[in-house]
Amino acid sequence: MKSFEAFKRNSFHATEDSWEIRDEFYRFLSSRLDVRIYIEYCSAIDLSISVNQAHLGLYYDLLGNIMRKPARYSVIFEQNAALEPFLENLAARAVPSKYRSRGLVRYSISSKQENSCLAVADYAMWAFAEWKRENFTTDPQKKQFRTWKSIQRLVSVARERQGKTIRRQLPVAPMIHSR
Repeated sequence: MKSFEAFKRNSFHATEDSWEIRDEFYRFLSSRLDVRIYIEYCSAIDLSISVNQAHLGLYYDLLGNIMRKPARYSVIFEQNAALEPFLENLAARAVPSKYRSRGLVRYSISSKQENSCLAVADYAMWAFAEWKRENFTTDPQKKQFRTWKSIQRLVSVARERQGKTIRRQLPVAPMIHSR
């Protein structure tokens, strides 16, 4: 596949890659048994805070929701010069205080070219965002639904900061929960 050579050379970005690459990546991802995806998103950004503050808030909420049990966690943040000074502290603070001293969280910052694990996050968020943009369609004729459906079993939780929670075991349409 010619486009795959460009994909390997230039790394990835779901919004820029061809459908040929996307389809192959989603096919590969849907066959994985060892991947769990957690999505935290917001539909509207509070204009009183910066985009970076919003990202840090989403990261904090996401990590706090995932890291509830004593286990070893490896957190890889995508390189972002504006956020880097805050990420180590954020990763440490997101762990419940009773587990902090155990050294259970290892964090790193990486570029997409250096760590292909970031492709999973990139592609999962793109699939979710496209499905959301189609109002969580259940129409099998829509590519957005088929793409989301191909990875849905890997998604443990997709949560809007102030609203809907979509769980893997629930029907495809979003369920409304208050936080």
